[in-house]
This record gives sequence, structure tokens and C-alpha cells, in this order.
Amino acid sequence: MMAHTTEFPHIETERLVLRQISLEDTEAIVRHFSDGEMLKYMNFGPIGSIEEAQRVIRWGKTIFENGSGILWGIVERESGTFSGTLNYVKKEEEDGSSHRAEITYDLARAQWGKGYMVEAIKATLPYVFERMNIVRVETTVHWENIRSARTLRSVGFTMEGFLRKYGCWRCGLVDVLMFSILKEDWERQRGTVE
Repeated sequence: MMAHTTEFPHIETERLVLRQISLEDTEAIVRHFSDGEMLKYMNFGPIGSIEEAQRVIRWGKTIFENGSGILWGIVERESGTFSGTLNYVKKEEEDGSSHRAEITYDLARAQWGKGYMVEAIKATLPYVFERMNIVRVETTVHWENIRSARTLRSVGFTMEGFLRKYGCWRCGLVDVLMFSILKEDWERQRGTVE
């Protein structure tokens, strides 16, 4: 098994750069998270200040440094445009172990429909399964968020169920879809397991 590293994994795909976010991204993060339509199915409201954006940046740095997760900034390779975030946070068990991680992500509306998030998730799963030693990646999706459900299915996630009044979205309980992908599913997709 590969262990957590202190060097942030910079990943490049055909169209994207996945990198650590920094204070230089502060204004881009404020702009990105001020789009109400993009945030429609997220459980937090717009980021409206430099201070809030910097809290997100510090949080990303902290979870990576303490080994509890990772937050990538998604940048369009050709234009250099900050286009979203993708993160995995370990879910700690009662005994202190963590074999599960929750994935969350967001993408600027200008980039919707281009397959960018599928590309980003596929590029980051090797790190999550091999370096973070995760066995199961999971997430819940607002039941109306068809676009996100389609993205997850495209990268091999399985819908495990419809959970009633499970998610807390902006102080209201909502129904969600539970999705997951296991390391063995991912290995099978890659052809590394018979």
C-alpha cells in the first residue's frame, strides 16, 4: 500500500490541470462560488467575501497536511481559467481507521456539458485508492440533480439507494441518492483485476 505523501499531487489531463488551491486563487474562488445556479444543489450558500474564500483555501491545505483529505482546484488547461473544485474527505470510523472517503465537487456553469468533471474524477481516483488507501468512495446527491448522477455513473459509481429525508440542504431535509465506487470496482474497470 502506498502512503500519504507531503508533496501535493499535481495532475494534468488532456484538458485540465488539477492542483492545490492557494491564496492567489482567492478572487477566483469568490467569483466561482457566487453563482447561485451552480450552487443550486449544494448544501451551502454563496461565498461572498475574501475571508470566506480564504477559509476554504486554508481548509484545503489543512486536510491535506493532516492526511484527512484532499482538495484540488480544477483549471482549464488551455485558458488557465479556474473552473471548480474536487475533494475527497476521509470518513473516520469509531476505531480511528478510515477506509471510506466522501467525494464532493463543483464546476463552473460555463464548463458544464464538456465532460470535464468525468475527466477530473477519473484522473484523481488512482490517488485516492492507491495513496490514500481508500476502499470505498461515496457521496449523496440531491434527488433532482440529474447532471451529477449522470457524472457519477459515467465514472463507474453505483447508485445504492434513495434515502428519504437524509440530506440537510440549507436547513431543510431532502431526499438524496447514495452513490459509491469500491476500489475493486475501479480496478476491474481498469482491467487490473480478473
